[in-house]
Amino acid sequence: MDSCHRPQEAAGLGAMKTTRFATMGTVRTYWVFYFGFGAAISGYLALQAIVLWQLASLAKSVANQVRPLIAALFSSFVVNAILVWKYFFAVPLVFAIAIAICLAAAFISARPGKPA
Repeated sequence: MDSCHRPQEAAGLGAMKTTRFATMGTVRTYWVFYFGFGAAISGYLALQAIVLWQLASLAKSVANQVRPLIAALFSSFVVNAILVWKYFFAVPLVFAIAIAICLAAAFISARPGKPA
């Protein structure tokens, strides 16, 4: 049984699960795409967490070399925050902004000429 609270939610979810269409030689439902994208994004976020963790320890020894990676990740989280603000809701927006702030702080603390 679905955990929808309103009939409109149940109808929308039911339509996503039953509406089938052919794409690239397979037949899928909108629900499969919705769930699949969510699972894929979760995997990418887990990988991002691992990479950031590894960068944190690497930044202690080679801060100047890590700065471009930090800048790229910061840029992606700023874009992510904009997209979340436009298409989603507050909780993921707070996390995207918090991560962007942490990356900005990491970028600043890894500036050239800073003593170790």
